[in-house]
Amino acid sequence: MTFTRPSAMTTALVVVDVQERLLAAYGGDPALLAKVAAAIGGAVELGLPIIATEQYPAGLGKTMPEIAALLPEGAPVVEKTSFSCFGEPAFVAELQKRRVETLCLVGIEAHVCMQQTAFDALAQGYRTLVLADATRSRNPFDRDTALSLMLHNGIAVTTVESFLFSLTVTAKNPAFKRISKLVK
Repeated sequence: MTFTRPSAMTTALVVVDVQERLLAAYGGDPALLAKVAAAIGGAVELGLPIIATEQYPAGLGKTMPEIAALLPEGAPVVEKTSFSCFGEPAFVAELQKRRVETLCLVGIEAHVCMQQTAFDALAQGYRTLVLADATRSRNPFDRDTALSLMLHNGIAVTTVESFLFSLTVTAKNPAFKRISKLVK
């Protein structure tokens, strides 16, 4: 499938399961948190809708406080038990409220919730991107295999910086300087 640049007018950022107990398995992973934070910051600057999810928060904890604090006021945080975000009717309802054609995914785990969500998004007709530097699995081989599988089956895989600048389009965009600072 040929990649076409997404539009800020029709793209949503989905922050998948960046939760306390899941992240503890990664030793906190400050690099992941920094990339997810940059993706959220850029999405806010560009006016993208943001939807966050939490996999079984009673057992895995809530969204990391430093990530939750970056979500814009009113951004939905959808609780789910289905691995795919699309298995949760509240998530689907949030998408339907917005004029979204492209979903951009960040979060954990790449080979379970991210992968299942990405394939379900594609099956539902959404153009789908995964930001490789803003996703993890406990086992790096699982992550790499999932990214490869997604890439070879119609899901675009890119980086936070590349994604944000593809939406910014030009250095004349009013958000350009602020986004430049976010990705440094």
